[in-house]
Amino acid sequence: MRLMRGLASPASTASAAFQARYGLQAVSFGNQLWVIGGNTGALTLPNDVWSSSNGQTWSQVTAAAAFPGVRCINRSPSRAACG
Repeated sequence: MRLMRGLASPASTASAAFQARYGLQAVSFGNQLWVIGGNTGALTLPNDVWSSSNGQTWSQVTAAAAFPGVRCINRSPSRAACG
């Protein structure tokens, strides 16, 4: 997984527990990294939520959150459109 304000960075793990995706929402909160939704290339967007304390070991918080699947498109390093 590569997260760093829209810039490429070294991967923390070669294979995270969740399916490869783009347009995901990534948040740092409560000493955890959180990955929400994204686009896996399937017809429907996933609405799963994953968390990690180190970027290498990931745990699924839920397979079906109470909100519809989301994907984000970065307009610039400081702006993103999500829906």
